Amino acid sequence: MDGYCERLAPGLLGEPLNALSNAAFLVAAALLIARRPRSLLLPVLLAVVGLCSLAFHTFATTATAALDTLSILASVLTAIVLLTRHGLQVRRSHAWLAVPAFVAFALLVTLLLRGALGGYLPALLTLAAFAIALRDRLLAIAATVFTVSLTLRTLDTPLCAAIPTGTTGCGTASTPWS
Repeated sequence: MDGYCERLAPGLLGEPLNALSNAAFLVAAALLIARRPRSLLLPVLLAVVGLCSLAFHTFATTATAALDTLSILASVLTAIVLLTRHGLQVRRSHAWLAVPAFVAFALLVTLLLRGALGGYLPALLTLAAFAIALRDRLLAIAATVFTVSLTLRTLDTPLCAAIPTGTTGCGTASTPWS
């Protein structure tokens, strides 16, 4: 699997910068845990995303790609439920309805924009919507950082000739801070 500019060779060291950039997920998870959150669910999911992405960028196979994608999806859906529950003050039994609503929205956006930004655009738009609805400065900052991350990821292929290591590693490193 060779979907990134940085891919130097097959195998363990094929994407060293992308692989290394996943340490940012583990650092972010550790910092969140150090703040003693009410729940460890999101920090643990963040660490899982980092580990699954590390597996994908070191052993680029269909299985590790699936783990990477599924861990990201699980963390996004969990965050949406928690933001709906705690941010919008929706009852727990109703907060889970945000999942099918998001999936429908994501499918619509992805179909209309033909998969622009690798399917991450619906997550960005949802994060920005929560930032606006909740008037939450930290969520707005997160949406801004996520925008930078997606921009770097999007520029990876077009800038490959100028930047042989690509820009995805920088995008990956900035994502857990969003």
